[in-house]
Amino acid sequence: MFPLGLEAARLGAAAGSLRALPALADAESAKRTMIALERVARAHAAPEPLVRAAHGVAACALSLELARSRGDGAIARAEGQLVSAIVRLVTATARSGVAAGRVVPELVPAPPTPG
Repeated sequence: MFPLGLEAARLGAAAGSLRALPALADAESAKRTMIALERVARAHAAPEPLVRAAHGVAACALSLELARSRGDGAIARAEGQLVSAIVRLVTATARSGVAAGRVVPELVPAPPTPG
């Protein structure tokens, strides 16, 4: 999602570097993503609302993974925070000039092809 906003801001090189990052699959990837977002933001003067929103998603993903590792009751709250952060990122991406027709497919993957 964040790379789409960077492309709308004419920061294609920054978008490409972020696409190379691994998915937010665990606490370690969330930490690496947060660091990479800060580096990209400084190096390319990325729009602040997009940077904050993307950083929020990574931070919430990290919180969720930490809650899961503890196995405590904070998992549901962390999931709710992650959903809110994703909504903020979607909003920031749309406000950056990305058409909704490009944003929505990023959220909802295509169904698998029968075969």
